[in-house]
Amino acid sequence: MRPYLWLIFYALICCLAIFAGAYLFEEEGYVLLSYGKYYVEATIIGFILGLLLLWLLLRLSIGLVKRIFHAKRTATAFFSSKKSAKADQAFKQGITAFLQQDWATAEKLLAGAPGKGELAQSRHLVAAVAADAMGEQNRAFEHLVALEEGNKTSDIDSSLIKAELLTKQQAFDEATQVLEPLLKKKPKNPAILASYIKLLQAQHHWPALLVLLPRVEKLAVFDEQQQAAFSLLVLNNVLTVTAKGESVAAVEAQWKKLPGKLKKRDDAIAVYIGILASHGHGEKAETLLLKTLKKAPLEHFLNLFQQGCFSHSIKLSGYLQAELKKDEQNPQFLAALGYLALASEDDALAIKTLGKVYQTHPELVDLWSLADAYARLGEKSQAVAIYQKLKP
Repeated sequence: MRPYLWLIFYALICCLAIFAGAYLFEEEGYVLLSYGKYYVEATIIGFILGLLLLWLLLRLSIGLVKRIFHAKRTATAFFSSKKSAKADQAFKQGITAFLQQDWATAEKLLAGAPGKGELAQSRHLVAAVAADAMGEQNRAFEHLVALEEGNKTSDIDSSLIKAELLTKQQAFDEATQVLEPLLKKKPKNPAILASYIKLLQAQHHWPALLVLLPRVEKLAVFDEQQQAAFSLLVLNNVLTVTAKGESVAAVEAQWKKLPGKLKKRDDAIAVYIGILASHGHGEKAETLLLKTLKKAPLEHFLNLFQQGCFSHSIKLSGYLQAELKKDEQNPQFLAALGYLALASEDDALAIKTLGKVYQTHPELVDLWSLADAYARLGEKSQAVAIYQKLKP
């Protein structure tokens, strides 16, 4: 009731002013205002009271208008708060379902949740991810379209999700049109670069990925272990594609063009040696390996022996046996000699060396190869015993 007391007060003043003005205006005037045939004549007091009455009427009118608009805003805010609360509740339930990987429920709740602004953008974004996780890529695109319609500015998250969906659908040109402008605009954004890497990998653009390696490492797109694995993947594919399409000389030329930091890595050198050996240049691979082993540990090159890259290599066999004379129990050299024996079809030597390694370092032994060697020599009981260990 208190907010309306001022209205009652103004009403009383208006009534008093009316009665006072009616009386005073009858007296002979001392104030005369005229314009054409219109004039106002009153005493000074009556004129002042008239102005006061006019001022009070204006204040009363302004107050009533404010009250009307305030009531409208209050009603609007009341219904809007109910809608916002409903949208917030649906969004929270949708996010909970998303975290529980209940993709269908999450997508349904988020798609039907009302909301505007950032809330609408967030729900469309998460709903698109949920739809994609279900394999409903068309639904995911619908959410992205709704997101783009509601947000006229460029949104990186929605663009990255759109590019990923296009990549999955093998719409590589469209994905490129989405990512390349973003990459030019924000060349130091790791998320954009990571998405662009996925696109290039899907297209098998290994030379382009090779060019990006320094930037990928500088921006720390991957952790240290992932970066090493990614570098080897790119290097292996680049050299393999070069070897298939061109001569081994082209492979050597490609190797020379690589960044010096990459060429100094033992695992990268192992990839290069493997490419040379697998494309008929075993002698070059053997020479490079022997040269490298003088200053690098054998563990990074053990997989080359396991893959059978070298067979009947007198130089490598002599080198390994010479090293074993220095340390007869060295598991790395024993395993390398065993795999070299397997590639050279010397199953007896392979069983002798790999069997010894298996007793102390079983992780270095390929049990399938060892079991096959026992089987070829006719020792079926030993072969069966190892095969049984390989059962899941």
